[in-house]
Amino acid sequence: INAETLKDMPVGQISQKLQGKIAGVQFNQITGSPGNELAIRIRSAVSINAGNNPLYVVDGFPLVGGLSGINPDEIENISVLKGASATSLYGSRAANGVVLITTKKAKEGVSEIQFRASYGISNVPQRGRPQMMNAREFLEDRKALYEDKIRYQGYTGGIPEIYQNPEAWTGPDTDWYDVLLQTGRQSNYNLSLSSSKGKFSSATVIGYYDEKGVMINSGYKRFSLRSNNDYEITNFIKVGFNIAPAYTKSNNVSTDGFYNTLESAIMTPP
Repeated sequence: INAETLKDMPVGQISQKLQGKIAGVQFNQITGSPGNELAIRIRSAVSINAGNNPLYVVDGFPLVGGLSGINPDEIENISVLKGASATSLYGSRAANGVVLITTKKAKEGVSEIQFRASYGISNVPQRGRPQMMNAREFLEDRKALYEDKIRYQGYTGGIPEIYQNPEAWTGPDTDWYDVLLQTGRQSNYNLSLSSSKGKFSSATVIGYYDEKGVMINSGYKRFSLRSNNDYEITNFIKVGFNIAPAYTKSNNVSTDGFYNTLESAIMTPP
């Protein structure tokens, strides 16, 4: 896949751009937390105890970890290997397949500057959210519960004072889903500089990605730089210097699995 065909997709992770583009490769979203990449399965899940992630190779070097720290705008093309073609090159590390990534290099005789920006918003629609009780409905429900316990279970503790007169409640009335959820946003800015003159070529991509989650206090930021430089000393000798630092900051509350924040919102009195 040539990354140029994916450039207009306004997402922050390369795995999101690849979803549905490669035959035989599964992309599964296993979490809704900002900044987390999709799970890639090239040969399905082949192990219970060991990992099922493929081997990622960037410009010939195996990558430790996933792809979340890589700016999609740095990528020139992507190839996927599986089966004997992968194991013959990378051995047992390629048991789950290999994703080969080539980053951008300067085109011979071409100098150019590109700036790309995108902005988007996201929210959780009302459809699909649980309909929460207001404070009076909750108090009436608790009062009825204690009345049933007294009537049918022999409970003798009486009805707690707070539940005895729901109609008189003048305290707060909180929908915790409205408190926890907000309008999210994603902003992505990338500056690309490339030049190739004579024996020297250089390609640099500077990127900033900022995602504010739909849950309060959740978000993800990534600052990235990639610079690929080549100098042709002779027709037989070429020297290259590539650097690719990245800084990511993630602030994600518990949103997945049991006993997460949204589940606590359901159980918290209004």
